Amino acid sequence: ITCIQGQVISPTWVKDAAQAIVLGCTLGLSGLYNVANQEFIARDQLAEQFTAALGIDHQIVSKPQVELNLLDRRPLKSHLDSTRFLQKTGMEFTPMREVISAFIRRLRPVSIK
Repeated sequence: ITCIQGQVISPTWVKDAAQAIVLGCTLGLSGLYNVANQEFIARDQLAEQFTAALGIDHQIVSKPQVELNLLDRRPLKSHLDSTRFLQKTGMEFTPMREVISAFIRRLRPVSIK
């Protein structure tokens, strides 16, 4: 698995994003809000957590994006600060370890090779 070296993201479970939108509408929020997990993580660390939770041994490599021949440049810091939304709603986003566990539980009927 090859990742962009140094890229930090705020991966967010789609269930949380949907809940946040409904909550924001219910509370009548207006203006701009970032709706994203407050947990920032490097992409390679997320890949390591995911493969470890699956119990598979994959090599994870981080390379500068110039070596990946991408058609477009990706920002290295693409995480979002959702502090304003959290303060207005009190919502807590699901930690990525729990998201990964839920994903794996859904995979169990499928054979992982």
